[in-house]
Amino acid sequence: MCLAKPHHLRQDHIEKLQKYQEMVEETIDLNSDPHQWVLLPSLDNDLQRLRDELNDITVELDAEHKRVGKDLGVELDKKLHLENHQVYKYSFRITKAVSAIMRRRCGTDLQEAGLIRNRKGYTELSTQKSGTIFTTSALRALSEQYEDLNKDYDKTQRHLVREVVQIAGMCISSSNE
Repeated sequence: MCLAKPHHLRQDHIEKLQKYQEMVEETIDLNSDPHQWVLLPSLDNDLQRLRDELNDITVELDAEHKRVGKDLGVELDKKLHLENHQVYKYSFRITKAVSAIMRRRCGTDLQEAGLIRNRKGYTELSTQKSGTIFTTSALRALSEQYEDLNKDYDKTQRHLVREVVQIAGMCISSSNE
């Protein structure tokens, strides 16, 4: 035998769940990576300030990428990549394809590392199958700033997540009453 709840009790649950849904939409960035839960930066002044600073550094990273590409005479994103490497953090990678281009241009078998080796302002970090990883002093400084700000952002966000989870827990428990 199925016992149906009175209509007013169901409506009460629906209203509480709608408020819960609104809270989720106002606190979680639903447009972010689906594998991560990210709070909206607008939720907190400190979080928003940190997000703005991270965005500013991203603009500076892109500018350094363009500057280095122009200086080395290589095409961005096809030959010269700006990557956030797990070991080297933000760094550049010149692909192996560059050596073939330089061979045609210069008539010599210049490896991609040769573009930066012994060149003032460029520091080679590693040579791998995918190309040569290197950095500049400006990129290293930006990378460190980004890393520090990102740690602060994550710390601030973790604190806020605890608060949001507590509030969400109260919403769920009140909807069960």
